[in-house]
This record gives sequence, structure tokens and C-alpha cells, in this order.
Amino acid sequence: MVTIRCATFNHEFYIRKCLDGFIMQKTKFPFAAVVIDDASTDKESEVLRKFINTELETSSIQKEETDDFVSIVAPHKRNKNCTFVFYFLKYNHYSIKKDKNAYFKKWIDKARYIAYCEGDDYWTDPLKLQKQYDALEKYPECSYSSTGFIIKKNGEKDKDMTIYTANSNDIDIYGIENYGKWIGKTLTLFLRSNIYEKYFNENIKKYEAPKDTHMLYHFLKQGKCAYIPLPMGVYNNNGQGVWNSKSYAEKIFSSLKTRREIYKKNNNDKDFYFAYINTIILYLKHKEVKKNKFGIWCEGMIESNNLKDKLRITRSYLSYIKYYLQKHF
Repeated sequence: MVTIRCATFNHEFYIRKCLDGFIMQKTKFPFAAVVIDDASTDKESEVLRKFINTELETSSIQKEETDDFVSIVAPHKRNKNCTFVFYFLKYNHYSIKKDKNAYFKKWIDKARYIAYCEGDDYWTDPLKLQKQYDALEKYPECSYSSTGFIIKKNGEKDKDMTIYTANSNDIDIYGIENYGKWIGKTLTLFLRSNIYEKYFNENIKKYEAPKDTHMLYHFLKQGKCAYIPLPMGVYNNNGQGVWNSKSYAEKIFSSLKTRREIYKKNNNDKDFYFAYINTIILYLKHKEVKKNKFGIWCEGMIESNNLKDKLRITRSYLSYIKYYLQKHF
């Protein structure tokens, strides 16, 4: 069985397309789409309830209510391999930092694999789940699978983020050495559940604010990624959410903090060294980033372990100083 993990909040204009991406999946195995609405304040819950009444076998609905949520479980009318699980949370958990993983856990414990897709993104390939399932069955050395995807901005195609290679009709294998230049977007992830559970049981607590970035580091330490070089979904850059509201400079700084934390919390892991150093270089040379350049240069000098990297870091810093002087003097 495969469990789809779908967290959503205030996605009334996007969630139906996300659900349709689940319905379209053609698989040889059963899967459950677990959708958690974190007490949305728009009309998303209305969209979800309409979907339940029109798309699911209402005669088979199982309902549960607690002080925290109302849950509804039912199979889809047409896709006999698809079951939907909806959690309508009674109060917003994100705002009080209450963990939602407990709701997913019941269904993840039953699964061999876990797929991710947030409520404002959607899948476009009806064979996405089956292809990723087959990839992990074929390559036991891989801990997860990822695919290409399209970025849309204001409803229009912005970028194709697929990594096309000479091997683009098959599967490419990536290891942790590729972490710095590629990681895989959340909507493309297909994970082995045993490694997922190990991460949440053993590793997640060491981090101050764990993200998917932290999780995939640990997946790449446990194995490799089976990458399917085809666009199979759409990431909506709609300006909503904490990440999309950041400027590019803030995103670079956030990435640096995250990679610094991963590097430090895992005993200066040599496998993660280049991902960390390359983020320092990106931070130093980017013109939009102005905060604490000298301090980051000093950090790079201390953390880099060879002359070549010290020179790369220094050149990036000097190129920014040159730009700054030309612009202001």
C-alpha cells in the first residue's frame, strides 16, 4: 500500500486540482490519500465537503470526531484502488506548533511507500505513483524516488525544473554528492516508509525547525534517489505560505542556515561538506544579499578544509565588494 501525505491550509482555489491528481493515478496497488485541512479560514473546507459528497462512496463513509478533529474515510467511486482520508482540524495546529504527524502516522504505519503533495500543488502524470513504485522495487539501493516538475506563477508556466539527461527515457540515480545542486521538490517525493519512520523516530528532534531539506539529507545517507527525468507535476508559486513570501535574498539566507545546521548537527559530515560550502559561496556572491557578508566569509574561511575552497569563497566575497563599490562610489 502507498500513503499520500497531503497537508493543506487556505487552498480553496487549488485543492480540487490536487485531489484530481490523486484520482487520476493508475496503479496496480491500493493507495490512501490522507488530506489534513489545518482549520482553513477560506472556503477550502466547503470544497472538500463537496468533493466528499460527489466523488466518494458515501454509503461506505467512516466518521470519527474528537476534540481536535473530524475525520472522514471512504473509497473513491471510480478509482477502486483509491481511498480518501480527510482530517478537518478544529483549530489551527501550525500557529501553536502542534504536530500533525500523529494523524498521518496511523496511515503511514500501514504503507510500504509514502508520497507527498501539498494542497496547492498537483500531479499531471497518471502513472506517477506506479512509475515511482516500480523504480524503488527495481533499485533496492535507493531510499526514495523523485521526478521533474513544472513551476507555475499566477497560473502560467514559469520554469521546467526537470533535469534532462542522455538517460531521459529511463531512471537516473543520484547520491548525496548531488545534494548541493539538486534535491527534489516536495510534490515529487516517493519515500520508503521504513526510512521515513527512522528519520522521525531518531533524527528529527536534533533540529530546531526541521524541513524537507533535513529529511532528504537523512534519506540520502541511507541510500540514493531514483530520479525519473520527466515532469510529473506542477508547483504553484502563488505567493502564499512562509517560503513563497520570502525574498530571494531571504531564501538564500534560510538555505544557508539549514545547511549549516545539517552539517554541524551531524558531526561536520564530510559527505555534506560541498553542499554547505557551495551555499556559502552562493550567499557571498549574490548581489541581492547584503546581510553579514563579512561574517559569512569568516565562517567560510574557518569551515573550508582546503586552499582551493578558501580561494573560491574569497573570490566570491571580493566580487561582491567590487560590485558594491562600483554601485555606491
